[in-house]
Amino acid sequence: MGVGHVAGGEVHRYSEQAISDALHVCFSFNLIDRLADALGWRVQTHEEFAKDAKFLLKRGYNLIGPVRKRALAAR
Repeated sequence: MGVGHVAGGEVHRYSEQAISDALHVCFSFNLIDRLADALGWRVQTHEEFAKDAKFLLKRGYNLIGPVRKRALAAR
């Protein structure tokens, strides 16, 4: 998102809330990208993504429950 997106006259089609939301999304992705570069994160391979997808399709996103339960039990 750049000045051309806002200064091009098309901005009047969108509400202030929509513009604010878009700017927050841009900021968030920019921040994540900078953190990834600074910390040396890498993008998974196609095979790693496929393996994780199979796991999530099988077990879902409820993994945090058992992990949290074990962490609390360890106190």
